[in-house]
Amino acid sequence: SLLFFLRSLYKQLRVSLILGFADAVYYSSEDGEKAVREAVYGQVLDKVAKYENDEVCLHVIGHSLGCTVAFDFLYGLFAPSKSWKAGKPDFAESEKYGSLFMKLRRKQENGELRLGSKVSLASQLPATLLRKQKVVDILSSGGRLDPSVIGIRAEKPLQWKIFYDIDDVLSFPTRNLFKNNEAIMDVQVDTGDLPSSAHNNYWTNNAVAKEVAELLLNSVNRNI
Repeated sequence: SLLFFLRSLYKQLRVSLILGFADAVYYSSEDGEKAVREAVYGQVLDKVAKYENDEVCLHVIGHSLGCTVAFDFLYGLFAPSKSWKAGKPDFAESEKYGSLFMKLRRKQENGELRLGSKVSLASQLPATLLRKQKVVDILSSGGRLDPSVIGIRAEKPLQWKIFYDIDDVLSFPTRNLFKNNEAIMDVQVDTGDLPSSAHNNYWTNNAVAKEVAELLLNSVNRNI
């Protein structure tokens, strides 16, 4: 019945908003940001550390808040030093991973590290990027953000696919957020009819898997 559907929809919205926005609020706090980055960046850095003497090509996939964490991680590696008052990313001060992170950043500056591909599923970037006044100033003046600060090139080939479902209330496409760039593509998919399923089913969606596989394959083939 219609009443049962509306109750189910309300329950889905309530769960999605509480669980989905709670982690975003936590990450927006100073303590939360530090704890999440230490945990997530640390896992990546531990894996990449063994390639200290090799060229590195990163392939990054993020879901929901993970899209923001992935963006911040890449920003710390690719953004110019003038982006920080101290001339280096805040994460450089991490006791456990700071020095390793800076080694990776220097590898990027020397042309030994690049971004091969990036995938965003259920991205919350349009909301979470507003944590920074600089971003607010750019967007409020009608400008768009520069994707090169995370290693996205201005020209082809395609590097970044952004997946979204119109029923996913926690995310929406980042179209019009970044400067016109043929290396970025928005991809609308159908991952579910209710908010919670739409937000969580990207991982098991065949259309998403196919699109991601094509992006990875093309990226790898370009650099063989």
